[in-house]
Amino acid sequence: MLPPPTAARRHGAVALSAVALLIASLYIGWLGLSGASASWEADVLLALRQPGDHAVGLGPAGTARAFRLVSVFGSYLWLAATAAATAIFLAATGRRRLALGVVCAVASAIVTVAALKLLAARPRPDVVPRLGGFSGASFPSSHAMLSMAVYGILAVVLTTSRAARHTACIAAVAFSLVIGFSRLYLAVHWPTDVLAGWCLGAAWALGFAWIAGAALARGSPVATGGPAGTRRDHAPPRGRG
Repeated sequence: MLPPPTAARRHGAVALSAVALLIASLYIGWLGLSGASASWEADVLLALRQPGDHAVGLGPAGTARAFRLVSVFGSYLWLAATAAATAIFLAATGRRRLALGVVCAVASAIVTVAALKLLAARPRPDVVPRLGGFSGASFPSSHAMLSMAVYGILAVVLTTSRAARHTACIAAVAFSLVIGFSRLYLAVHWPTDVLAGWCLGAAWALGFAWIAGAALARGSPVATGGPAGTRRDHAPPRGRG
């Protein structure tokens, strides 16, 4: 059974948005890795430090500590644990296939960002002293990519109406933007690392929503976790929420 025209257009828009974000991430990556953006990227990091002392970030005392705390919510460990808890909840409520989809989407995102870091091998910024911890290469920002991907996916699977899903997606994007900015403030990433990470993560979440929506439109048990034609999931609905 084909979805209604409005749902089909929405579905197509999701796919096109994901592709556009992937293309944007490639362009941003080229800018960063080729050195074409080196001057303005250094300017951004310098602008986030006190003019008279580049070892101190802008803002009141405790700002760096606050951003280090924010960064925790974009770490591999936190996001993997959050995704695992969500998958357990979905499985416990009868949506085992959707739970498996979440695990596969998040695990593949983690593997992808790790592989990209190895391939790019971009050094960390050295324009100003770093204020936070880090590991591995700089491009892309795993905090930016994984927070956007994981929180975006959770916004899709843990909401039941379109209005709630829109609100949750806005909150997920906003929180991911703050997490990515924290990495710039701490000077552990170049701006293009974070921008590319945001684009990749958003594309990953949209790709998940597209796959889940396609499965639901076909009445597939992949989306529902039950017999074909049932609807026990939290994938994007075809009608109004």
